Amino acid sequence: MTFNFGTFTADALQPGDYDGDGMTDIAHWRGVQSLGGAPVGYWIQLSSTDTVKFIPFGQGGDAPVGAEDYDGDGKDDMATWRIPGPGAGVGQGTWFYRGSFNNPNGNITYIPFGMRYGDQADQADRPVIGDFDGDGKADFRIRRRADMTVATSNTQAIWYTLTASGTWSVDYFGWNADRSLAGDYDGDGKTDMAIARNFNIGVIPATWYIRSTSGSADKQFNWGLGGVDQVAQGDYDGDGITDPTVYRRGGENNYYVLRSTDNSMQVFHWGKDDVDCGPACDIAVATYNSR
Repeated sequence: MTFNFGTFTADALQPGDYDGDGMTDIAHWRGVQSLGGAPVGYWIQLSSTDTVKFIPFGQGGDAPVGAEDYDGDGKDDMATWRIPGPGAGVGQGTWFYRGSFNNPNGNITYIPFGMRYGDQADQADRPVIGDFDGDGKADFRIRRRADMTVATSNTQAIWYTLTASGTWSVDYFGWNADRSLAGDYDGDGKTDMAIARNFNIGVIPATWYIRSTSGSADKQFNWGLGGVDQVAQGDYDGDGITDPTVYRRGGENNYYVLRSTDNSMQVFHWGKDDVDCGPACDIAVATYNSR
């Protein structure tokens, strides 16, 4: 199936099940006002009615963190995270979400959590989405440099988590420059701590690190090539466990999946050759929740 939806350079992909029918809806968040005058917000192609719905939400400069169920009703909710911009100095970060449960007026809930701690572009917390305690509600997690006084990103990262029930926790895991890869890699119904290193460097093997919520030993392995591949983790073999996956363009247009069922590699060819795609080269939609 192929169809046009959204603007390639302006919209942030936010697929999720927003109508609760068990099917993923195609959606994007537009963080700038369109030429037609439509404000910032979510555009959703609802699978249950095959109609497009626009809902004003957020403001320019927000980071969309939707495609999670924040109120536990089985539907994904729209959400953004907001912090002061570079040069604005130290300031509070805030999560905003529009719950779908018993909310006919579309009221917005906000949770102050996270911060900007310096003027540099990367001196700011990074939001990580997921249900970390398995209660069916999305929680709030950020990661930052453990030592906020240093200038390099290759320093220890500290993770702060606030669950929907109000429980706090602190973890040290990985480096600040690592990429977070949301997913349930052990199949226990909880989002695990997972990162990949070297995706922003040259063409060298990328290393994945996974800390399971089930209590098993941390995992470390190479999968994909930094500077070439896109992360595209998901459950590709249907066993309820997230499979480490990368999408490689460069004329290949292949998904490389590390199957959790048998630890073997599976390759899917999908997409358009990069040779003539110009600025509209394919991207893996699964990357929407990788930060």
